[in-house]
Amino acid sequence: MEQSYPSSHAAELPTRVVVKALTETYTQAEAALLLNVSPGYLTLCSRKSGEVERALRDQRDRQECRLASAIQECNGNLSKVADLVGMETPAAVRYHVMRNPRLRALWEGCRERVVDQAEENVFGAVQAGDLKMSWKLLQTLGKGRGYTERREIDARVLHQTDSLPTAKLVEMLDGAAEVQPEVLEAEYSVLGEDDRRLLRQALSREVVGR
Repeated sequence: MEQSYPSSHAAELPTRVVVKALTETYTQAEAALLLNVSPGYLTLCSRKSGEVERALRDQRDRQECRLASAIQECNGNLSKVADLVGMETPAAVRYHVMRNPRLRALWEGCRERVVDQAEENVFGAVQAGDLKMSWKLLQTLGKGRGYTERREIDARVLHQTDSLPTAKLVEMLDGAAEVQPEVLEAEYSVLGEDDRRLLRQALSREVVGR
């Protein structure tokens, strides 16, 4: 894509004017808008003038400091950071954060502290005797001890398998497996022998027919 530069008279902007614009803004795009030139033109100026290059570098440092302060103040919430620094979208903030190793490390640290606080809140609730929170904790951290939520499948569906066409049965199983594979695994273990036999036969016929 061809870069857009200013007309010949604008291309001769004095260095002091370019430096002033960079000093008064936080991004190269803002400075370019102020001068009615393209961001690429400012890059070109920085290659020709050490003063412009330093001003551009100082601008990036100010932007980094501003974002770092906002990230800390907002606990890493990029939507709030965008509002605080005047960026249009959280995606714009994320773009700058992900390109800067220091900002990215700061943001990730803030998010970790938020998670730490959430853990403390949960553990505090459990210690205070909150049964609902205790059950939720068992369903996650206590899975290895067998604390999982079991969901029942409508028994009427299971016992009508012998009257369904094989293709329809397999279609139903495939659909259920995509949505909740753990449910099928759990419920198969409690099926009666007749239902298991019907499922095995249906699946075998479908595999052979493919």
